[in-house]
Amino acid sequence: MAAGTRRARRRALGLLATLRVLDPDAVGHIDPTTDVPLLVTLHGLLLALLWWRARTVASERAVWNRLALGAAVFVVTIAASTVLALVPATHDVALAPLYWSGAIVFPFWYGAFVRWNRHSTSVADPNDVLNGLSAVLAVIAVLNLVLPVHDGPLAELPWWELQAIITQLAVGFVLLGTALTLPSLGGMGSDPRTWLVAVSQGLWVVSAVVTLTAGGHRFGWGPVVHPLVILCLAIAATLRSRRSAPRPTDPGAATIGAFVVILASIGTLLAGALTGAPAVAIWCAGLAAVGSGVRMAVNVRELAQLAVTRREALTDDLTGLANRRAVLRRVEELYAEGTPVALALLDVDKFKEVNDALGHAAGDDLLRMVARRLEPALRSGDLLGRLGATSSPSWRRSSRTSPRWTRRWRSAPGCTTGWPTPSPSRGCSCTRRPASA
Repeated sequence: MAAGTRRARRRALGLLATLRVLDPDAVGHIDPTTDVPLLVTLHGLLLALLWWRARTVASERAVWNRLALGAAVFVVTIAASTVLALVPATHDVALAPLYWSGAIVFPFWYGAFVRWNRHSTSVADPNDVLNGLSAVLAVIAVLNLVLPVHDGPLAELPWWELQAIITQLAVGFVLLGTALTLPSLGGMGSDPRTWLVAVSQGLWVVSAVVTLTAGGHRFGWGPVVHPLVILCLAIAATLRSRRSAPRPTDPGAATIGAFVVILASIGTLLAGALTGAPAVAIWCAGLAAVGSGVRMAVNVRELAQLAVTRREALTDDLTGLANRRAVLRRVEELYAEGTPVALALLDVDKFKEVNDALGHAAGDDLLRMVARRLEPALRSGDLLGRLGATSSPSWRRSSRTSPRWTRRWRSAPGCTTGWPTPSPSRGCSCTRRPASA
């Protein structure tokens, strides 16, 4: 008997939820005091679950802490809406905190998504909140430009309510796009938590789109979408991690995102100048362009530092030639291309005698002198590097080597210091193009 009663209750709740989505007027306007206790309970349970997850998984603590802070914001805003609904003077704006909760939550959840399975490097930080906020402002500007905010049902809404709904759609759109980048940027394509998070943000976007389509009448969707979003996040918090090794943050991705936001902002500003767009669209587009411009300037500096770091990683500190890593990388590239190459391996004889007689500083000077004598003998496309203490290989794209090339570096101009001139030992090796090439 009790089991049958529970099944009947679940069916009734399911039917009520369906009616709210398909025909909200059939069940009447939902007062904040009706559904708020349920939402507070659900968000409170989600907050406890996310907090537990943050305490138990140290490697993802930054992610789950931020998601928990976002859930805490929802609890606070829903409670504030309840208090405002109970006061007659503020009853008409009781839903304002709940409407704007998405904008408050955005920095926390966006910071969680962009940090998931990514780590900072010396030239980039995954916590790119400035770019995310600029993207939200750009979407708000575009929506104010294309939506009939001055005509139809949307024109009847209070300004703060209309902009709150548009902001929620913009926040959901950016969070959904960020979640969909986790498979590529975070290597989490095989992790089901990625897709649960993406589904939750997709539901958020669908709810906001339907609300705008219905002229701002959202009371049929709120009580249904919120539990579904909470359910997706709760399941994601209970699943075991299947993530791969954390990936370093690449500043190139943030640069591309900033560039896209700038293009969208400039397009909105041009369209607004031609069509007389609302002031909020112009202001949001301008702020988005400025924010992304600042972020791009920071990215350019980070990319310049990255280029210097990579160049230093492939350069021998003493001679300025390519180091072992650079030489081997070039060998792999030429081998993969099937390009025939010639290798000349040079070794400085009597180098130990110079070191013992004149000191290591003199030996270093000798190696630098040998590098300077060899560099003028190189042709375009040749690579000169230092493998070890006295070995200097030279790779060239050629199927054969010529004795004239060996004589060229011997006759190259050098410095006369009075030291005994060490003689080089050389060996040559050639590769042929594969028969299938």
